[in-house]
Amino acid sequence: MTTEPAADGSTLSRAGSAGPQQRDAGSGQGRSLAGLAGRTEARIALGRSGSGVPTREVLRFQADHAMARDAVHTVFDVARIEAGCARAGLRPVVVDTQASDTAAFLRFPAAGRRLAAGSADILAELASDPVGAVGPDSMVFIVSGGLSALGVNQYAPDILSRTAGLLADRGIMVGPVVIAARGRVGLMNEIGEILTPAASTMLVGERPGLSSADSVGAYFQYRPRAGMTDAQRNCISNIRPGGLSVAAGSEALADLIERGMAQRVSGTELKG
Repeated sequence: MTTEPAADGSTLSRAGSAGPQQRDAGSGQGRSLAGLAGRTEARIALGRSGSGVPTREVLRFQADHAMARDAVHTVFDVARIEAGCARAGLRPVVVDTQASDTAAFLRFPAAGRRLAAGSADILAELASDPVGAVGPDSMVFIVSGGLSALGVNQYAPDILSRTAGLLADRGIMVGPVVIAARGRVGLMNEIGEILTPAASTMLVGERPGLSSADSVGAYFQYRPRAGMTDAQRNCISNIRPGGLSVAAGSEALADLIERGMAQRVSGTELKG
């Protein structure tokens, strides 16, 4: 067994014929891995230091793990989302779920899928308001911090503004924006039952990963109502600078909403 220095000062072990993970960094495979590593934040081609990984990668792992844990407890900035709605000319409506705090939200997932009693009343009043009522052909946005408010705080206002503008250009009416701090995707059902829009789209913080603590997911559902499942929803995931950009994600979301409303379906039944 011999060792040779790697470009980062760590060592590469070599014994006779190199195995798949011991290819020379200058080989075709080594260059291919290096190129791939430059295109993704996924943990690949980390290098080696003796029998382990380089210290810098251990430290990066620990930092990313801490960031992912912190993201779960990031405070959802309701005021920022409201301000984003105002800039986009959208009407915000703030509600609460039955998850009274973060601990309850994490321990009892069902609580994040149901509205608090007072909030259900707020939406019922909105539905009966001739001025603010949701039209039968309109699309309603729902925004929630979900499992990581970090990305929603940063990107949701821009996603709302861009997508609403694209929908307006296509003749699709956007109703009020329902803002719920501790909501899960299933909340779309109850809100749909009360407001009865043609469709709804939920922007929610996705479960944070080691390389993506700020990811936003966009879920689309046609005629949302009680009893609907994930099979009847479509999702555009990983909207963030390191994944699907806000601009590209908004364009894809507008396309998805337009197709769903044209075909009058969502989920596995949606074609094209």
